[in-house]
Amino acid sequence: MEDIKEWLSLPPQYTTFRVNKLKKFDCNTLETYLSTKAPELNTTSLPNYYFLKPDCLVVEQWPVDVKVDKGRKEVIVDALCAAAVLRGAHVFAPGVVGMPTNCQLDEMVDIYGDIDGQCKRGLKVTFQGRKLFVGTGVLKMLRRDLFDNGVQPSLLQAFIIAMDKTRQKVEKLKENCIKQGVTCVTAYAFDSTKCCSNDSKNIDSGPPFPPNSFDKVLLDAPCSGLGQRPQLNNKMTPKMLESYKVVQRKLMKAAVDVLKEGGTLVYSTCTVTIDENEGLVQWTLENFPCLRLVPAEPLLGGPGLSGSGLNDDQRVMVQRFGPEVDNLRLAEPIYRDSIGFFIAKFTKSH
Repeated sequence: MEDIKEWLSLPPQYTTFRVNKLKKFDCNTLETYLSTKAPELNTTSLPNYYFLKPDCLVVEQWPVDVKVDKGRKEVIVDALCAAAVLRGAHVFAPGVVGMPTNCQLDEMVDIYGDIDGQCKRGLKVTFQGRKLFVGTGVLKMLRRDLFDNGVQPSLLQAFIIAMDKTRQKVEKLKENCIKQGVTCVTAYAFDSTKCCSNDSKNIDSGPPFPPNSFDKVLLDAPCSGLGQRPQLNNKMTPKMLESYKVVQRKLMKAAVDVLKEGGTLVYSTCTVTIDENEGLVQWTLENFPCLRLVPAEPLLGGPGLSGSGLNDDQRVMVQRFGPEVDNLRLAEPIYRDSIGFFIAKFTKSH
Protein backbone atom coordinates (compact mmCIF):
# COMPACT_ATOMS: atom_id res chain seq x y z
CA MET A 1 0.00 0.00 0.00
CA GLU A 2 2.83 2.42 0.84
CA ASP A 3 4.44 1.75 -2.56
CA ILE A 4 1.31 2.66 -4.49
CA LYS A 5 0.74 5.76 -2.30
CA GLU A 6 4.25 6.98 -3.05
CA TRP A 7 3.85 6.20 -6.77
CA LEU A 8 0.56 8.11 -6.93
CA SER A 9 2.15 11.15 -5.30
CA LEU A 10 4.76 11.57 -8.06
CA PRO A 11 4.30 12.89 -11.63
CA PRO A 12 5.18 10.44 -14.44
CA GLN A 13 8.64 10.73 -15.99
CA TYR A 14 7.13 10.31 -19.45
CA THR A 15 4.45 12.29 -21.28
CA THR A 16 2.72 10.54 -24.16
CA PHE A 17 0.90 12.21 -27.05
CA ARG A 18 -1.42 10.63 -29.58
CA VAL A 19 -0.35 11.99 -32.98
CA ASN A 20 -3.10 12.74 -35.48
CA LYS A 21 -2.13 10.69 -38.55
CA LEU A 22 -4.64 12.65 -40.63
CA LYS A 23 -2.23 15.56 -40.47
CA LYS A 24 1.50 15.87 -41.11
CA PHE A 25 3.74 15.78 -38.03
CA ASP A 26 7.12 17.46 -38.28
CA CYS A 27 9.71 16.53 -35.63
CA ASN A 28 11.68 19.64 -36.56
CA THR A 29 8.77 21.79 -35.40
CA LEU A 30 8.76 19.99 -32.04
CA GLU A 31 12.50 20.38 -31.64
CA THR A 32 12.31 24.07 -32.54
CA TYR A 33 9.58 24.58 -29.95
CA LEU A 34 11.61 22.80 -27.25
CA SER A 35 14.67 24.84 -28.21
CA THR A 36 12.76 28.09 -27.68
CA LYS A 37 11.79 26.92 -24.20
CA ALA A 38 15.30 25.88 -23.14
CA PRO A 39 16.54 29.45 -22.41
CA GLU A 40 13.51 30.03 -20.18
CA LEU A 41 14.62 27.00 -18.16
CA ASN A 42 18.28 28.08 -18.10
CA THR A 43 19.47 24.94 -19.86
CA THR A 44 21.02 24.01 -23.19
CA SER A 45 19.79 20.43 -23.00
CA LEU A 46 16.52 19.25 -24.51
CA PRO A 47 14.31 16.42 -23.28
CA ASN A 48 14.52 13.14 -25.17
CA TYR A 49 11.57 12.34 -27.41
CA TYR A 50 10.76 9.37 -29.63
CA PHE A 51 7.92 7.43 -31.18
CA LEU A 52 6.86 4.38 -29.19
CA LYS A 53 4.35 3.55 -31.93
CA PRO A 54 3.74 5.30 -35.26
CA ASP A 55 1.04 7.44 -33.62
CA CYS A 56 2.41 7.53 -30.05
CA LEU A 57 4.95 10.24 -29.24
CA VAL A 58 6.83 10.08 -25.94
CA VAL A 59 8.51 13.14 -24.43
CA GLU A 60 10.66 12.55 -21.37
CA GLN A 61 11.17 14.99 -18.51
CA TRP A 62 13.52 17.92 -18.95
CA PRO A 63 17.09 17.23 -17.79
CA VAL A 64 17.87 17.65 -14.10
CA ASP A 65 19.96 20.79 -14.68
CA VAL A 66 16.81 22.82 -15.44
CA LYS A 67 16.54 25.92 -13.26
CA VAL A 68 13.51 28.18 -13.34
CA ASP A 69 13.70 31.76 -12.11
CA LYS A 70 10.80 32.30 -9.75
CA GLY A 71 8.49 35.30 -10.01
CA ARG A 72 7.45 37.67 -7.26
CA LYS A 73 3.71 37.01 -7.22
CA GLU A 74 1.74 33.86 -6.44
CA VAL A 75 -1.18 32.46 -8.39
CA ILE A 76 -3.14 29.76 -6.53
CA VAL A 77 -4.73 26.89 -8.47
CA ASP A 78 -6.81 23.96 -7.28
CA ALA A 79 -5.18 20.58 -6.64
CA LEU A 80 -6.38 19.01 -9.91
CA CYS A 81 -4.94 21.89 -11.91
CA ALA A 82 -1.68 21.70 -9.95
CA ALA A 83 -1.36 17.99 -10.70
CA ALA A 84 -1.91 18.71 -14.40
CA VAL A 85 0.81 21.38 -14.33
CA LEU A 86 3.24 18.86 -12.86
CA ARG A 87 2.44 16.65 -15.85
CA GLY A 88 3.27 19.50 -18.24
CA ALA A 89 -0.08 21.22 -18.80
CA HIS A 90 -0.79 24.93 -19.02
CA VAL A 91 -2.96 26.60 -16.39
CA PHE A 92 -6.46 27.27 -17.72
CA ALA A 93 -8.94 29.73 -16.24
CA PRO A 94 -11.25 27.25 -14.43
CA GLY A 95 -8.35 25.99 -12.29
CA VAL A 96 -7.34 29.39 -10.90
CA VAL A 97 -8.70 30.19 -7.43
CA GLY A 98 -6.53 33.08 -6.24
CA MET A 99 -4.52 35.90 -7.83
CA PRO A 100 -3.17 39.26 -6.60
CA THR A 101 -4.83 42.42 -7.89
CA ASN A 102 -1.64 44.03 -9.18
CA CYS A 103 -0.60 41.37 -11.70
CA GLN A 104 0.21 42.47 -15.24
CA LEU A 105 -0.20 40.66 -18.53
CA ASP A 106 2.94 38.74 -19.61
CA GLU A 107 4.31 39.00 -16.08
CA MET A 108 6.22 36.01 -14.69
CA VAL A 109 4.26 34.46 -11.80
CA ASP A 110 4.68 31.45 -9.52
CA ILE A 111 2.01 28.73 -9.54
CA TYR A 112 1.05 27.09 -6.25
CA GLY A 113 -1.42 24.26 -5.72
CA ASP A 114 -4.00 24.54 -2.93
CA ILE A 115 -3.45 21.10 -1.41
CA ASP A 116 -6.40 21.08 1.01
CA GLY A 117 -8.91 22.99 -1.11
CA GLN A 118 -9.12 25.81 1.45
CA CYS A 119 -8.42 28.81 -0.80
CA LYS A 120 -11.54 30.90 -1.32
CA ARG A 121 -12.21 31.53 -4.99
CA GLY A 122 -11.21 35.05 -6.00
CA LEU A 123 -8.67 35.50 -3.18
CA LYS A 124 -6.69 38.73 -3.64
CA VAL A 125 -4.10 38.44 -0.86
CA THR A 126 -1.33 35.90 -0.22
CA PHE A 127 -2.78 32.47 0.55
CA GLN A 128 -1.60 31.24 3.95
CA GLY A 129 -2.87 27.65 3.73
CA ARG A 130 -0.96 24.51 2.78
CA LYS A 131 0.34 24.97 -0.76
CA LEU A 132 2.82 23.36 -3.14
CA PHE A 133 4.99 25.14 -5.70
CA VAL A 134 4.36 23.48 -9.08
CA GLY A 135 5.88 25.85 -11.62
CA THR A 136 6.43 29.32 -13.03
CA GLY A 137 4.64 30.79 -16.00
CA VAL A 138 3.69 33.88 -17.98
CA LEU A 139 0.33 35.44 -17.10
CA LYS A 140 -2.04 35.67 -20.06
CA MET A 141 -5.28 36.71 -18.30
CA LEU A 142 -5.98 39.31 -15.62
CA ARG A 143 -8.00 38.59 -12.50
CA ARG A 144 -10.87 40.81 -13.66
CA ASP A 145 -11.26 38.53 -16.69
CA LEU A 146 -11.06 35.44 -14.49
CA PHE A 147 -13.39 36.39 -11.66
CA ASP A 148 -15.34 39.53 -12.53
CA ASN A 149 -16.60 38.11 -15.83
CA GLY A 150 -17.83 34.88 -14.29
CA VAL A 151 -15.35 32.31 -15.67
CA GLN A 152 -16.26 29.08 -13.88
CA PRO A 153 -14.97 25.51 -13.86
CA SER A 154 -16.31 23.70 -15.96
CA LEU A 155 -7.96 4.03 -44.78
CA LEU A 156 -11.16 2.61 -43.89
CA GLN A 157 -13.35 5.13 -42.26
CA ALA A 158 -15.46 4.15 -39.29
CA PHE A 159 -18.73 5.75 -38.32
CA ILE A 160 -18.37 6.65 -34.64
CA ILE A 161 -21.09 7.63 -32.20
CA ALA A 162 -19.93 9.23 -28.94
CA MET A 163 -22.04 9.83 -25.86
CA ASP A 164 -21.62 11.65 -22.57
CA LYS A 165 -24.34 12.93 -20.26
CA THR A 166 -22.48 16.25 -19.78
CA ARG A 167 -23.37 18.62 -22.61
CA GLN A 168 -20.25 20.75 -22.09
CA LYS A 169 -17.99 17.73 -22.69
CA VAL A 170 -19.91 16.83 -25.83
CA GLU A 171 -19.53 20.35 -27.22
CA LYS A 172 -15.81 20.26 -26.48
CA LEU A 173 -15.53 16.93 -28.29
CA LYS A 174 -17.26 18.41 -31.33
CA GLU A 175 -14.85 21.37 -31.29
CA ASN A 176 -11.84 19.04 -31.14
CA CYS A 177 -13.15 16.94 -34.03
CA ILE A 178 -13.48 20.05 -36.19
CA LYS A 179 -10.01 21.23 -35.15
CA GLN A 180 -8.41 17.86 -35.98
CA GLY A 181 -10.25 17.36 -39.26
CA VAL A 182 -12.26 14.37 -37.99
CA THR A 183 -15.57 14.02 -39.83
CA CYS A 184 -16.74 10.53 -38.86
CA VAL A 185 -17.87 11.28 -35.27
CA THR A 186 -21.42 12.13 -34.20
CA ALA A 187 -21.70 13.12 -30.53
CA TYR A 188 -24.76 13.19 -28.31
CA ALA A 189 -25.39 14.47 -24.79
CA PHE A 190 -27.24 11.46 -23.40
CA ASP A 191 -27.32 9.18 -20.35
CA SER A 192 -25.49 6.10 -21.63
CA THR A 193 -27.11 3.83 -19.03
CA LYS A 194 -30.32 4.33 -21.04
CA CYS A 195 -28.80 4.12 -24.52
CA CYS A 196 -30.58 0.86 -25.52
CA SER A 197 -34.29 0.47 -26.24
CA ASN A 198 -36.27 -2.29 -27.93
CA ASP A 199 -38.60 0.40 -29.27
CA SER A 200 -35.86 2.03 -31.37
CA LYS A 201 -35.72 1.07 -35.05
CA ASN A 202 -32.30 2.34 -36.19
CA ILE A 203 -29.27 4.36 -35.11
CA ASP A 204 -29.76 7.26 -37.52
CA SER A 205 -32.08 9.25 -35.28
CA GLY A 206 -29.75 9.13 -32.26
CA PRO A 207 -30.08 7.50 -28.84
CA PRO A 208 -31.57 5.35 -27.54
CA PHE A 209 -30.45 2.69 -30.02
CA PRO A 210 -31.83 -0.75 -30.87
CA PRO A 211 -30.11 -3.81 -29.37
CA ASN A 212 -27.21 -5.28 -31.36
CA SER A 213 -26.43 -2.01 -33.17
CA PHE A 214 -22.65 -1.55 -32.96
CA ASP A 215 -19.62 -3.52 -34.17
CA LYS A 216 -17.40 -2.10 -31.44
CA VAL A 217 -18.06 -0.37 -28.12
CA LEU A 218 -15.51 1.54 -26.04
CA LEU A 219 -16.76 1.98 -22.48
CA ASP A 220 -14.44 4.60 -21.00
CA ALA A 221 -16.29 4.47 -17.71
CA PRO A 222 -16.66 7.26 -15.16
CA CYS A 223 -14.44 6.21 -12.27
CA SER A 224 -12.82 7.36 -9.05
CA GLY A 225 -9.83 8.69 -11.02
CA LEU A 226 -7.37 7.43 -8.42
CA GLY A 227 -4.81 6.68 -11.12
CA GLN A 228 -4.30 10.36 -11.89
CA ARG A 229 -0.81 11.40 -10.87
CA PRO A 230 0.33 13.21 -8.90
CA GLN A 231 -2.42 12.97 -6.26
CA LEU A 232 -2.03 16.22 -4.33
CA ASN A 233 -5.39 16.25 -2.59
CA ASN A 234 -7.84 13.37 -2.40
CA LYS A 235 -11.13 13.58 -0.54
CA MET A 236 -12.57 10.30 -1.82
CA THR A 237 -14.66 8.51 0.82
CA PRO A 238 -15.49 4.78 0.97
CA LYS A 239 -19.12 5.65 0.17
CA MET A 240 -18.07 7.57 -2.92
CA LEU A 241 -15.86 4.68 -4.04
CA GLU A 242 -18.76 2.24 -3.68
CA SER A 243 -20.96 4.42 -5.90
CA TYR A 244 -18.75 4.10 -8.97
CA LYS A 245 -19.12 0.37 -9.45
CA VAL A 246 -22.91 0.74 -9.40
CA VAL A 247 -22.79 3.15 -12.35
CA GLN A 248 -20.12 1.08 -14.11
CA ARG A 249 -22.28 -2.05 -13.94
CA LYS A 250 -25.26 -0.19 -15.41
CA LEU A 251 -23.07 1.12 -18.21
CA MET A 252 -21.65 -2.34 -18.87
CA LYS A 253 -25.14 -3.80 -19.24
CA ALA A 254 -26.09 -1.07 -21.70
CA ALA A 255 -22.84 -1.61 -23.64
CA VAL A 256 -23.49 -5.36 -23.91
CA ASP A 257 -27.06 -4.72 -25.09
CA VAL A 258 -26.09 -2.40 -27.98
CA LEU A 259 -23.09 -4.51 -29.05
CA LYS A 260 -23.62 -6.77 -32.06
CA GLU A 261 -23.02 -10.50 -31.82
CA GLY A 262 -19.42 -11.05 -32.83
CA GLY A 263 -18.59 -7.50 -31.78
CA THR A 264 -15.81 -6.19 -29.52
CA LEU A 265 -16.20 -4.33 -26.23
CA VAL A 266 -13.29 -2.53 -24.54
CA TYR A 267 -13.63 -1.38 -20.93
CA SER A 268 -11.20 1.18 -19.51
CA THR A 269 -10.72 3.32 -16.40
CA CYS A 270 -8.11 5.72 -15.04
CA THR A 271 -8.20 4.31 -11.54
CA VAL A 272 -6.34 1.66 -9.52
CA THR A 273 -9.07 0.09 -7.35
CA ILE A 274 -9.88 -3.61 -7.72
CA ASP A 275 -13.66 -3.06 -7.54
CA GLU A 276 -13.63 -0.81 -10.61
CA ASN A 277 -11.15 -2.91 -12.59
CA GLU A 278 -10.60 -6.64 -12.05
CA GLY A 279 -13.74 -6.78 -9.90
CA LEU A 280 -15.83 -5.30 -12.70
CA VAL A 281 -14.36 -7.83 -15.15
CA GLN A 282 -15.22 -10.71 -12.79
CA TRP A 283 -18.77 -9.39 -12.33
CA THR A 284 -19.19 -8.99 -16.09
CA LEU A 285 -18.10 -12.56 -16.86
CA GLU A 286 -20.46 -13.89 -14.18
CA ASN A 287 -23.48 -11.92 -15.40
CA PHE A 288 -23.06 -11.97 -19.19
CA PRO A 289 -22.34 -15.51 -20.45
CA CYS A 290 -22.37 -14.10 -23.99
CA LEU A 291 -19.10 -12.26 -23.31
CA ARG A 292 -15.65 -13.81 -23.55
CA LEU A 293 -12.55 -12.15 -22.15
CA VAL A 294 -9.80 -11.86 -24.78
CA PRO A 295 -6.27 -10.37 -24.68
CA ALA A 296 -6.38 -6.56 -24.69
CA GLU A 297 -3.64 -6.36 -27.30
CA PRO A 298 -1.15 -4.85 -27.67
CA LEU A 299 -0.26 -6.00 -24.15
CA LEU A 300 1.99 -3.24 -22.82
CA GLY A 301 0.96 -2.85 -19.20
CA GLY A 302 1.22 -5.41 -16.44
CA PRO A 303 -1.37 -8.13 -15.75
CA GLY A 304 -4.32 -7.81 -13.42
CA LEU A 305 -3.61 -7.93 -9.71
CA SER A 306 -3.14 -11.26 -8.01
CA GLY A 307 -5.88 -12.08 -5.52
CA SER A 308 -8.37 -9.81 -7.29
CA GLY A 309 -10.84 -12.53 -8.26
CA LEU A 310 -9.37 -13.32 -11.69
CA ASN A 311 -7.32 -16.46 -12.35
CA ASP A 312 -3.92 -16.25 -14.02
CA ASP A 313 -5.35 -16.98 -17.48
CA GLN A 314 -7.71 -14.03 -17.04
CA ARG A 315 -5.18 -11.75 -15.34
CA VAL A 316 -2.78 -12.02 -18.26
CA MET A 317 -5.50 -10.89 -20.71
CA VAL A 318 -6.15 -7.53 -19.03
CA GLN A 319 -3.76 -4.62 -18.61
CA ARG A 320 -3.03 -2.66 -15.46
CA PHE A 321 -0.71 0.34 -15.66
CA GLY A 322 0.83 0.92 -12.24
CA PRO A 323 4.02 0.44 -10.23
CA GLU A 324 3.53 -3.30 -9.63
CA VAL A 325 6.10 -5.80 -10.90
CA ASP A 326 4.45 -9.15 -11.71
CA ASN A 327 6.36 -12.06 -13.24
CA LEU A 328 3.18 -13.18 -14.99
CA ARG A 329 3.96 -10.41 -17.48
CA LEU A 330 6.80 -7.99 -16.88
CA ALA A 331 6.02 -4.47 -18.10
CA GLU A 332 8.77 -2.13 -19.26
CA PRO A 333 9.56 0.81 -16.95
CA ILE A 334 7.88 3.36 -19.23
CA TYR A 335 4.55 1.55 -18.78
CA ARG A 336 4.95 1.50 -14.99
CA ASP A 337 5.50 5.26 -14.83
CA SER A 338 2.38 6.49 -16.60
CA ILE A 339 -0.84 7.48 -14.90
CA GLY A 340 -2.65 4.50 -13.40
CA PHE A 341 -5.23 2.96 -15.68
CA PHE A 342 -6.80 -0.36 -16.69
CA ILE A 343 -7.99 -2.02 -19.92
CA ALA A 344 -10.06 -5.16 -20.53
CA LYS A 345 -11.39 -6.50 -23.84
CA PHE A 346 -14.38 -8.76 -24.52
CA THR A 347 -16.05 -10.32 -27.53
CA LYS A 348 -19.78 -11.12 -27.74
CA SER A 349 -20.80 -14.57 -28.93
CA HIS A 350 -24.05 -15.71 -30.54
